[in-house]
Amino acid sequence: MGVATCGLSSQPRRIFAFWPSAIAIESPLPVLYCTDGQALQHILDTVSPSAEPWTAPPVAIIGVESSGDARGEEYLLGVDKSRYQAHESLFIGDVRQWTESRLSIRTGRQHWGIFGFSNGGAFALATGLRHPELFGFVIAFSMARCPKSPVRVDSQAGRELRFYLAAGNLGAERMFRKHTAKIARELKRQGNECRHVERAGGHSLEWWQRELSTALSWALPSTSPCP
Repeated sequence: MGVATCGLSSQPRRIFAFWPSAIAIESPLPVLYCTDGQALQHILDTVSPSAEPWTAPPVAIIGVESSGDARGEEYLLGVDKSRYQAHESLFIGDVRQWTESRLSIRTGRQHWGIFGFSNGGAFALATGLRHPELFGFVIAFSMARCPKSPVRVDSQAGRELRFYLAAGNLGAERMFRKHTAKIARELKRQGNECRHVERAGGHSLEWWQRELSTALSWALPSTSPCP
């Protein structure tokens, strides 16, 4: 996994880039942009051929470091407009350009996704809905509630956006489960393809790790796994 610094001069962030070792660097891959990039190291087992069982398709993963003291302001729509918009601009502008200039990425937004969990899950959902021309699918786990609801589909690109939403059902995760289920119902009502999953588990990185492999297999069904 490579680490680089990218971003607007007022908001430099580390980028964590993962490329499957079994895939030649010049072979184009789908790409998954991730919130909370500093946690990327902990999810690599679910996208590495060394993991058992191996189910996730090969994909380039780009993680963007989150703020240590303003995560809610940057990730939750409606908390702090200026900070949210600055981080969104970094995510869909600087980071995407950095990725496309250095890695071999498959063309077509159906191969481009965005992923997050908790506050990051709320950001992934909102960013996908606000910029459906850039993404073909959204993977969001255990979504936090935003002061401003992002659920509105008002374009053809928005209607074609696909969603994989998931949450656990234990302890404090119950309130995230309830909100995630509400968002899933609204997306389905608006006509979007939405896979909604609830499984035993809590609000934890370990639960999100296990679910990501399944989510990627659903989001990228035409991509063959690494040999």
